[in-house]
Amino acid sequence: MKRALIVAGVVALTTLPAQAADPRVGSRIASPQQVSEQPFNWTGIYVGVGGGYQLGVSEVSFGPVNIDSASLQGFAGDARVGIDWHVSNTPFVFGLLGQYSLGKSEFDVNLTGTGSVLNADIEQTWALGGRVGLSYGRTLAYVGYAYTQAEFNIGGLAIAPLCTAGTLACGHTIDGHMFLAGLETAILPQITLSAEYNYIQYDSVNVVPVGTPVNIDTDVHSFKARLNYRPLGGFFNQ
Repeated sequence: MKRALIVAGVVALTTLPAQAADPRVGSRIASPQQVSEQPFNWTGIYVGVGGGYQLGVSEVSFGPVNIDSASLQGFAGDARVGIDWHVSNTPFVFGLLGQYSLGKSEFDVNLTGTGSVLNADIEQTWALGGRVGLSYGRTLAYVGYAYTQAEFNIGGLAIAPLCTAGTLACGHTIDGHMFLAGLETAILPQITLSAEYNYIQYDSVNVVPVGTPVNIDTDVHSFKARLNYRPLGGFFNQ
C-alpha cells in the first residue's frame, strides 16, 4: 500500500507540470472568443476623426417680421481628442473632449422676397466639452455637451460693395451650443467605432449693423461615423 501511494504521488507531480506547459490546456482556460467578450476599460486618452452629413434651417427676421427660412446642408468632418475615466467596478464613464471641425454648410437668403438673394455659409471651427456614458461589455452609450464657435460669412456677386460700405456685416464669429449622443464599440484593443448625432444651436447673427436689424438664427443637425484610436500603454491609459 505504501509503495502504491508513493508511485501515485510521483506520477501526479510529473504530470501536472507537463499539463501546465501544454498550450492546449491554456486554450481551454481562456479562448480568444472569451477574451474578446471581456468588458472594455474606457479609461484613457484617445484621438479620432469623424465624417458625415449635416443639415439645418436658418430663420431670417427683419425686426419682428419673419422674412424667410433657408435650408442648410453640407459635409461635416472633424478631428477630436479626448480623455475618458471609467469608474472602477461600475458602468459609468466620464470624459472631456476637444474638437476641430472641417467643411462648411451653404445656403441662400432672400432678404426682400423679390428675388434679391445673398449667399451665406457656416463653418464650425472648434468645440470644447464633455460626455457621460454607460458601458455594457465592449459598447458605450453616451451623451454630451460642448461649447462651440463657428465662422458665419456672407457672399454673392452684388454683396462685396455692401460689405465694404458697412451696409452689411459680412463676417462673424458666432457662439453655439452642441449637444451630442452616440454609441461607441471597441472592435480591436486600440480601435473603436461610433455613430454620433450632433445638434448645434447657434446664437443669432445681425447682418445689418445700422438701421433695423436683420437677424439670422441657425440650428444644425449632423450625423457622423467616427473612428477612434486609443494607444495602449499611453499616458492615462490602462
